[in-house]
Parts: sequence; C-alpha cells; structure tokens
Amino acid sequence: PDPTPAAKSDVTVAFASDTASATMGQEFESPVATITPSGKTLKYSSSDTAVATVNEDTGVVTLVAAGETVITAAFAGDDEYNAGSDSYTLTVSGEGI
Repeated sequence: PDPTPAAKSDVTVAFASDTASATMGQEFESPVATITPSGKTLKYSSSDTAVATVNEDTGVVTLVAAGETVITAAFAGDDEYNAGSDSYTLTVSGEGI
C-alpha cells in the first residue's frame, strides 16, 4: 500500500485591513499581504480590472475608475503547505467627490 502522505501545514495570508479606500487622481498606498511562513510567493489579483488593476507579483494597485473591487493575495500551495489567500475590498471614489 502507498504510504500516507505527510499532512501539509497551513499558511496564514493576511492583509492589515479588510477594506481600503482610494480616490482617483490621488496617491494610493497599496496594502501588502503578509504570509506566514515568510518567503512564500503570493500572487495578487483584482476581481474587477475596470476599477483597479494589481501587479500580480508586488500587489501594487493601479486605479482605473470609480467603483468597487476585491483585491486578493493567494498562495498556490506547494509540497509542504496548503494553498491560502486573503483579500480586501477596495472602494475607489471619483476625483473631487
């Protein structure tokens, strides 16, 4: 019989907050997720790229238009660790509103 594979450990992916706000035309400091254990690779994505795009490697957000999108940081999993993710809702306001 096949040996039972070793149980994988869970990772913890976390943003400091579940929400963020930004205004078109103003600088936005993109929240960056942390992962425990450190050193694992996160990939970022945006649920609505018409509102904001995100650099999949750095998590830096580029505002596109007013609206709401969910920014997610995900770890795909590897031989030792299960996949994990966290996200925050980004609300983008129009300029000068």
